[in-house]
Amino acid sequence: MSLASGVRTICPEDSAEAADVLARVMPDGPLERWLVPDPGESLAFHRAVFIQLLKQAQAWGCTHVWGDPIVGVALWLERPAIGAAEGMSPAGDLRRSIELSTSARDRLDHFTKVMQRSRERARPDRHAYLDSLAVLPKHRHQGIAGRLLDAGHG
Repeated sequence: MSLASGVRTICPEDSAEAADVLARVMPDGPLERWLVPDPGESLAFHRAVFIQLLKQAQAWGCTHVWGDPIVGVALWLERPAIGAAEGMSPAGDLRRSIELSTSARDRLDHFTKVMQRSRERARPDRHAYLDSLAVLPKHRHQGIAGRLLDAGHG
C-alpha cells in the first residue's frame, strides 16, 4: 500500500472510501455536533452527507484524493448563480437516504435554509469553492492537504 501515490481525481468506485475518510474527520466540529448530537447517528449521517456531496461533485465539481487507501480528500463544488438551476440538493437526497431523528431533520432543514440565505447575500454569482478538506489524523503534517489544495487551484 503506497501513500506516496500523489493526488488523483476521484473515480466513482472511490466514492464510498472517500466519504468514509470525510465522515471520520469532519464530525469533530461544533456545527456537526449540533446537527447530529447523537454519536450513534453521527457517523452514518456524515457518510450519507458526503456520498451526496461526492455525487454532486462528480456532476459539476471536482474531488481529489490522496493515497491508496485514500487518506486525504479535497471536495470542490461549483455553485451556479442565484436564479440558475441548482442541480442536486444534498439535503433533499439525505432525507430520503438515511433514517434521522425528527430533531436532526429539523436542524438539517434549518441549516439548509440559513446557508441558502447566506449564499444569496455573500456570493450570488457562479463560483467554485472548497466544500471539504480532510486528512486522516495519522497522515497529517506531511503536506497532503497542501497538495490537494494545489490540485484544486491548478
